[in-house]
Amino acid sequence: TSAKGGFEKLDSASYDLIFLDYMLPDSDGISILQKIRSLGIITPVIFITSQGDEKIASQAILAGASDYMPKSLLTPDGISHSVRNALKLFESQNLRKKTEFALKINSKRLSEAQKLAKIGSWEINLSNDEVYFSDELYRIFELDEEATPSLGTLRSCITSSEDVLLFESKLEEVKNNDVEVSFSHRIMTKKGSIKHINEYIIRIHDENDALFK
Repeated sequence: TSAKGGFEKLDSASYDLIFLDYMLPDSDGISILQKIRSLGIITPVIFITSQGDEKIASQAILAGASDYMPKSLLTPDGISHSVRNALKLFESQNLRKKTEFALKINSKRLSEAQKLAKIGSWEINLSNDEVYFSDELYRIFELDEEATPSLGTLRSCITSSEDVLLFESKLEEVKNNDVEVSFSHRIMTKKGSIKHINEYIIRIHDENDALFK
């Protein structure tokens, strides 16, 4: 078949899998594959060539092929193996995209809920001490957008040394014990106003029940 005929078929029907030859009468397989992906067609593609050229294979994978086969391996077993791999990879990639989209939606919903309730949140990853601030926490603490999320940034907003000690002692209590704590302290914003903050700190465990955040 030709590239033109192939695109006509793609316009008229949907397919679970595409076998694409590197050499076609009116185009090369890499250009066709790039056009397929540019059209938003996500159907898995197995790229076929008469040459065992690793450069062509690399170009095909980078262009969006799910697998690559030289014609010398076009046996029933070889095709079956390649089809299973291509479909498994496609399902895995599709699931990952759906999961990432769901996480973005949930993150947006959480952000909107926090904004409405005027509740901010922060997290510390105990494996690398990386700290995260929610958008609403930035607004509540009146922090600059460029402010680096850190425990030091939180401490710098607390008005008294007693409240700093309270904050640190409660954080250590949660780190060292499987408990949830709540307490209040005051902060001073960059505009000089005093705010009373209610903190609620809990531990989060990973899938192996190890302390994570």
